Amino acid sequence: MIFALRVPAIALAVVVVLVAFRAYRRGRTARFTLVFAVAIAVGVAAVAVSPSIVYAVRDRLGIPADRLSGLVVALVIVTGVQMLMLLWILGRLDASRRVLDHTFAAVALHTLEVPPGNGSADIAVVIPALDEAASLPLTLNAIPLQVHEAKVVPIVVDDGSRDATRQVAQGATAAVVSHPVTRGGGAALRLGYEVAERLGAKTIVTMDADGQHDPKEMPQLVAPILEGRADLVIGSRVLGQQHGARLARRLGVRTFNSVISLLARKRVTDCASGYRALSVEAVERLRLREDQFHTGETILAAVRVRLRLEEVPVTIHPRLEGASKKPGTVRYGFAFLRAMVRAWMR
Repeated sequence: MIFALRVPAIALAVVVVLVAFRAYRRGRTARFTLVFAVAIAVGVAAVAVSPSIVYAVRDRLGIPADRLSGLVVALVIVTGVQMLMLLWILGRLDASRRVLDHTFAAVALHTLEVPPGNGSADIAVVIPALDEAASLPLTLNAIPLQVHEAKVVPIVVDDGSRDATRQVAQGATAAVVSHPVTRGGGAALRLGYEVAERLGAKTIVTMDADGQHDPKEMPQLVAPILEGRADLVIGSRVLGQQHGARLARRLGVRTFNSVISLLARKRVTDCASGYRALSVEAVERLRLREDQFHTGETILAAVRVRLRLEEVPVTIHPRLEGASKKPGTVRYGFAFLRAMVRAWMR
């Protein structure tokens, strides 16, 4: 029985070494990964050849000797090694994600164009846009030049559009910056925040490009920020009005409001609203990561760092042109929930 287990264990160790060495020779993995794989393989082979190694650990830990105790100790050791490997992999993935995010932002910032006279702003209106050339002109033309005597500059973040979104934004004298590929609304907003800081803005407003958000309501949205009462203000369709939304969408918003209120330990009436205002100082503290389905993440991150959160009533209108880029109701719901759980677990 023992011999029958030793042979496959040794064979597995040999296969691991060969696969790791082959991947290293082809440049698909780093030397550290090769060394780590060889070390694991050597450990497996050593235990297969001499099980007394496990027994020595068992005896040192004071575990009573019986027929299965050695196997239990071996399984505990393997599980511990697997957990360490998982933590290391997750750490590397997070580091790679941050590097990728900074790389995309650096590339995109080379496309930044700011029209004359808009090189500075008190309030920056960040507008993520993906193939919104048809809706964007009306949205941009409705944005006021000043709000509460503060200069307003729109920033359109072209998220890899295939239509004339960038050209339309330029024609409307908005600052415009473009992602080389589509990354999602959350990534587009993070890029827009960086541009807003470059323009010297103290307050940032986020709104959709499709005309669902009414720029006339911007004064009430930014007032709590300008007055120093809040760090993050959410425009709530529940406190205000919504036109043209399907029943499933309304029910979904209310359901997620309950979930995020529970997670945040604070009542939130519209966790899915993209019409928001926040201070630049708040952005610097949030450490946002989600590329899509970012609205819930922002609320949970704000609560975590104890930002002052307030909601004001707004009106949500049907989109002006085209179709929504969001997935279907069920897919959207699962993705939104997954993003919220990820944000809560950080």
